[in-house]
Amino acid sequence: MIYPEQFPENQKFDNSKEKEFYIRFRRELPKHWDMFYSYKFFMPGVPIREVDYIVVCPYGVFVIELKNAKFKFQDGQWLIYDSREKDWKVHKKGSYTGPIEQIETAVKSFEKFLEVNHHDNLPASEQSFLGVLFLNKNESHQINKNIKHYSKIIFHKELEKKRLDIILEELATTFHLTGVTPQEQETIRNIILLNGNYVPTYKQRRDEQVQKILALTLEQMKAIEKIKTFPRILITGVPGSGKTTLAVRALEIASQNEWNTLFICPTVAMANQFQNYFKDNEFISVYNFHSIYELNGLKDKFHFIVIEEAQNLNPELRILAEDLLIGGWRGGRWAIIMDEDQGTEKIYYQLWADLTPEWQKLTVNIRNPKEIYEIACILGKKIINSLIVVPDAVNVKFLSYENKSQMHKLLLEVIDYAYEQLDINLEDIIILSNYSYEELYLDEIKTLSYKHLSTYPIINVESGFIHEGKVGFSRIKQFVGLEANFVILLGVDSLIDEKCHEYYLALTRSNYGASVIYDINLKEEIIRLFDHKL
Repeated sequence: MIYPEQFPENQKFDNSKEKEFYIRFRRELPKHWDMFYSYKFFMPGVPIREVDYIVVCPYGVFVIELKNAKFKFQDGQWLIYDSREKDWKVHKKGSYTGPIEQIETAVKSFEKFLEVNHHDNLPASEQSFLGVLFLNKNESHQINKNIKHYSKIIFHKELEKKRLDIILEELATTFHLTGVTPQEQETIRNIILLNGNYVPTYKQRRDEQVQKILALTLEQMKAIEKIKTFPRILITGVPGSGKTTLAVRALEIASQNEWNTLFICPTVAMANQFQNYFKDNEFISVYNFHSIYELNGLKDKFHFIVIEEAQNLNPELRILAEDLLIGGWRGGRWAIIMDEDQGTEKIYYQLWADLTPEWQKLTVNIRNPKEIYEIACILGKKIINSLIVVPDAVNVKFLSYENKSQMHKLLLEVIDYAYEQLDINLEDIIILSNYSYEELYLDEIKTLSYKHLSTYPIINVESGFIHEGKVGFSRIKQFVGLEANFVILLGVDSLIDEKCHEYYLALTRSNYGASVIYDINLKEEIIRLFDHKL
């Protein structure tokens, strides 16, 4: 398969040879090979890099630069002939000098790009990759054979005489490439297509996702009808199945019926968001699991109680809430909403089984893109058991740090990537961690200075209120039930079960993109974890 499917005719430069080789690649490579033309790839902390051709095939991965100018190597320098000025000039482009260095750095950058987008693990053997230089206006005798990597150059006569698939096959033999399996080829293809210049813009992809996220599933519609019809309902669902949306809908139904309603949720952040949403509604009272104690001894009772994230509700609070409900748990009206993946069955039998409510299960994840959910399950050591309907937009980025300073730098690079390259608003980016803002020394970021980076403002949002133009930070447990466009899981330094559960919670907050910034000492353990699961 060739990407893009048509040659881009709007190139601003003389592209006659570019087009000629594009057509040759399309004609001369087998259909089951993948060829990518004029590919621009980007990742946190690295300037956008463009490669003329990338070929992924059973022989290996070839990163190819095509030069349609005359070169020579003289006095330790690569020179390029300027046809306009009729003179030779030192060839320097970007951060490299000479075409050989260009292909070598391109291969290294491309390998790093694949690693970052594949849980910090190259999806094929390093011996599968080869940088190749096509010098279309040079013959072999015009370049000194003793220069380093001379054997990676293909000259004009050979390009004219041989088919391109034969050239690549011979290179694979010469350099003993280990080859690429069909699964590895598919993985590389998917990474390329999700993270470069072939995909639609962030806004286009986000609009497509939003349509799926907003569409009510059949399960959700059934739950809404049960809320209207039955006085007591238990709703359990996988992450991203729209449980919070149903909580909002339950409160709207209560308001329409003028029921005096109590909404209880686990965190201050969620409570504040619901209070803000229903701030002018006289029928809705919002409390978190801690502040509900303020209602102890209240004389006026509620007609309806809605509890969100009820798997975290302890028996003491259940007793207190029952005293606030007209008719109590057995005779009153209520909706209990719980997370399927967080011990629901155990909690259900402990607290709710004796009440025999109407039960609605939600099994379709409509928030998390496929890869984010799968990685959340693997890091969280959970079984992948949800139907995913939201398509991947970009791959999850894995970046490792050796010390605090490097962690801060990587954090800024990821924010810069999400803001500048994905065009995500700063307030739609959330940093989540097991550790507090102070324990991560995030205040020190304000004093950092990097040549290619801005220092983005980061503010604690555990109150539940976002701040326009600022990146949010929250401890994971304080962000339960909420979501963001881009989640940065920061300070991953252990894979003990308790922390892994929180990593799962953090990543399943994302509805678009994510990055994991972790301690480099975990690298081998993370690679083994993913190799075992995938």
